[in-house]
Amino acid sequence: MVGPTKAGKTAISNMLAEYQDNLTQSYRPTVGCRIHEFEKELKGKQGTASKVTLELWDVSGDPIYEKCWPAIQLNANGIIFVYDSSATTPDSEMEYWVKEFPKKMRLEPKFCMAFANKQNPESKSQAAPMKGIVNVECSQDSAQTIHVAFDKYLQSLLSVPPSAGAV
Repeated sequence: MVGPTKAGKTAISNMLAEYQDNLTQSYRPTVGCRIHEFEKELKGKQGTASKVTLELWDVSGDPIYEKCWPAIQLNANGIIFVYDSSATTPDSEMEYWVKEFPKKMRLEPKFCMAFANKQNPESKSQAAPMKGIVNVECSQDSAQTIHVAFDKYLQSLLSVPPSAGAV
C-alpha cells in the first residue's frame, strides 16, 4: 500500500487487517513500513470459500525511506495506491508513485488498484490519472466499499499465475 503522506494508507490497511472497524482521522506517520499479516476468507465462483494468508505492507509516503523501496517491491504481487482525492494536486503526486512502484517493478496496471480517499468532505474530488488501474472512491464512512473492493482485487490477483505479473 503506497501513496503520499497523510493519504490514509495506515487507516485503510488497519481496517483491512481488522485492527479497527472503520477509518480514523488521527495521524501517526509510518516509519519505513508496517507489515500486517492476516487471513482472509474469499468466496469462489461456485460459492466455496477458501482462506488465504496475506501480507499487506503499509509503506511510508515519506521519500526519506525510498532506499527501503527495492526490498518492499521484491516479490510483491500487487500495488494498492491510496491518495487524498480532495488534495490540490493528486494527479502529479500519483504520477510519482506510479513511476516509483509499478513502472519500476514492471507490474501491469491490472495488478494495481487505488483508493481515492476523500479526507475533506467539503472539497471537490479530483481523480488521479492512472490509466488501467481500478480507482475506488472512499471516505471515512466507506468501510463496506473498501472491503468489497479489496476482496474483488484479491480475487483478481489470485486468479493469475504468480509469474504473470511482470511485463
